Amino acid sequence: MEVFTVVLVAVTVFVLVFSLLLMYSGAFFTVNWRKGKPYEGTKYLAYWYRRGKYSESSELFMRASKLFGKHNCPLFGVYYDKDSNDSQSRFAVGIFLPEKPSKELEKLLEENEMNRHDLPEVETGLVAEFPFTTRFSILLSIFKVYPALDRYLKTHGMERKDPGACFEVCDPSKPKELRYFVVSGDDFVIPEFSR
Repeated sequence: MEVFTVVLVAVTVFVLVFSLLLMYSGAFFTVNWRKGKPYEGTKYLAYWYRRGKYSESSELFMRASKLFGKHNCPLFGVYYDKDSNDSQSRFAVGIFLPEKPSKELEKLLEENEMNRHDLPEVETGLVAEFPFTTRFSILLSIFKVYPALDRYLKTHGMERKDPGACFEVCDPSKPKELRYFVVSGDDFVIPEFSR
């Protein structure tokens, strides 16, 4: 009887802790896509372009975070194809640059062979946020943000184009939030995606 009680208490504590972790990480967060201004002004990008499964982007996010963390540049990922498990899916990971990067930052970009592209200012796109409280939040966001985007588009009589770019942004000025935006038009697609 005593062993059963200990096991029951241990299982209960585990389930409680795991449930709290899920809740804190955003599992019960409702994603609301809406029309809005995705960003202010022109955005200057430096990035690595890859083809592969989207799960491979995490390595590039870690690399960008280590290289550019002290420069307070927002990190971004942009995913172009709907099928995230296709070994030929196109994605890019990088940073938003300040309008005039420092010499040190320019040197880092060159040493790490990063591509450059500018996104023009845009008045309207689709935007959404997701809490970024643990690394688990990133995984949860994948399962919540993209299905919510598809529901929003369907509800509003729109179609998610394939290919179609969706940006994911982690901004040091908003450390507890992942920001997503979708804009349409060739100006908002990095050059390698159209090859």
